[in-house]
Amino acid sequence: MLKRQQVGAVVLFSMVLIVPTGGIWAQKAKNPMPPASNKADSSKLAPGKYSGVVKSVPNKDRVFDVEMPLPGGKKLMVEFQLSEKAKVRTMLLPEAFDDKGNPKKYTRKELDELKGTDRSAPGYESAVEQMSVGQTVQMTLVSVPRAPGASGKKKGEAADGLQEFVDKSRQIRLLVIVNSPEGGEGGGPAVKKKK
Repeated sequence: MLKRQQVGAVVLFSMVLIVPTGGIWAQKAKNPMPPASNKADSSKLAPGKYSGVVKSVPNKDRVFDVEMPLPGGKKLMVEFQLSEKAKVRTMLLPEAFDDKGNPKKYTRKELDELKGTDRSAPGYESAVEQMSVGQTVQMTLVSVPRAPGASGKKKGEAADGLQEFVDKSRQIRLLVIVNSPEGGEGGGPAVKKKK
């Protein structure tokens, strides 16, 4: 009989300890902490060359996301911004076929035309519109001086109620499309329309 009372007391005591902590756990589950953003800002990176995989194409503010590899197999999402005069180049030639359906062999003259006026830049001329999700890119990040009167603050409301955009202190000056995902289109040189 005494053992039954001791067992009952232990069970009752255990319930007193477990129930309040269970309430705390339930509270934490209801109001979880917002996850820390795993997207980094390119303004925090040192100027230099970077590479990664495009995860979103540039929007009207020239901002896009790139997933960059880290040591240990981890990856980091970084938000970049193209400078207003950024050059986009590509290492990919457009797929072209001859009249028999065989891949076209480009002549030296055709390759020179695709290279464009800047012979010192890598690859061939391209355009921002040729960027697509999944492409591997190499980027040159440079420091950009702030325009007079530009504040170093975050996005804010302009006087007319529209959201104004503040440029990043470090922007992409040169972006080179290295390859596209298998089966993906885009990335080839910008095709100039004949008049």
